[in-house]
Amino acid sequence: MKFIKIILCLLVTTSCVTKPPTIAHTHVGHILEGFAKTPNKEGLLAIAKSKASLASNAAQKAVESKSLLDIKKHTLSAMQAVNPAYQIKDPKAIKKSPYGLKKALAEAVQHIQYAASSADASNNVKHFAETFKQNSRYVLDRCDIVMGLGDEILRSSTNNEAKVLAREFLKYSLANAVGIDINGDGHVGPSPKELGLAQLNAHIKAMLARERPVYHEIGKWYLFNIVKLPSGQWIFKQRDNDDY
Repeated sequence: MKFIKIILCLLVTTSCVTKPPTIAHTHVGHILEGFAKTPNKEGLLAIAKSKASLASNAAQKAVESKSLLDIKKHTLSAMQAVNPAYQIKDPKAIKKSPYGLKKALAEAVQHIQYAASSADASNNVKHFAETFKQNSRYVLDRCDIVMGLGDEILRSSTNNEAKVLAREFLKYSLANAVGIDINGDGHVGPSPKELGLAQLNAHIKAMLARERPVYHEIGKWYLFNIVKLPSGQWIFKQRDNDDY
């Protein structure tokens, strides 16, 4: 009898482990855990956070630089962390360019929308998706401001002009990474205009803490082998490179 109970327990455990994740959770997994098309198959939000940090660090170096040449060098590094396709003209080359902050966050927004529109999405995910999209918009808009300021710095002809612009460049770059206290109350948020990648990441994790069924780490096979049918339905199957 004891042996039978052990076997039954193992069967139950095995069935739990091998049960496929929900489609909604798999798309969230692309944001947090891994995505087939990113370098090293990293999660989209992890890339966005890393690139935002690189951009703000480079912007800080630009502010601290003494020479116009160095200001421009670090400015360009920050800009390419936001958008590696900067100054690339060939549309095919742009499509193949590495992920920067803007591209990674934009695709994270896309995948939370995929999650929310899935038949198995919880109300929790559905309600969160629109909020995440709206909050991310401020970071994406800031990316455009950073790129515009960067262009002006690269066109600067004097050290003083470049330094003035570099301080604004740093302000917006830091805001993308860690948020910004616009109203001076000592806190970042809850206003969406104050949010950066640090807050967006915290918000999605807080959403998952409320999720039912509970979100579990997604197996790599499921993360990298989900395809969209012509009908719009998502299914799990061995994926070709162009299935997204």
